[in-house]
Amino acid sequence: MKTLEQRVRGHVALCVLAATIEAVMAGDLAHAEVMDPALPFQHMTPRRALGLLKEVRVQPISAGERRIKLVIRRNALQAKVLKAFGVDTSAWGKAEIAWSDRDGPLRLHPLDMKLVVGRLPTPKGLLVL
Repeated sequence: MKTLEQRVRGHVALCVLAATIEAVMAGDLAHAEVMDPALPFQHMTPRRALGLLKEVRVQPISAGERRIKLVIRRNALQAKVLKAFGVDTSAWGKAEIAWSDRDGPLRLHPLDMKLVVGRLPTPKGLLVL
């Protein structure tokens, strides 16, 4: 069993780590000039940025054996926050379709929703959703 001093030291270490992460995030937001829309002359705070980012989700859609994973579209402010944090979102506009676990993912074109690369399980070679 841990002593009171060990627990206090652990708590302090976690608090210092959290404060360090928050300071780095604040610096990244300020360096990227991400401004708070509610307070246009102030840089966005890390807490507000994380609140915005919690709306970005991966949405799985299933229909029989077909499964599609879509990243919910992000708005311009969310994209700017993600860029400030160095997150690569280049593949987020694409969907993945898997017919079964053995087939692996198929890439879906985000604009016209046609399968453009990958293994196509249809006899005609092209599936239009």
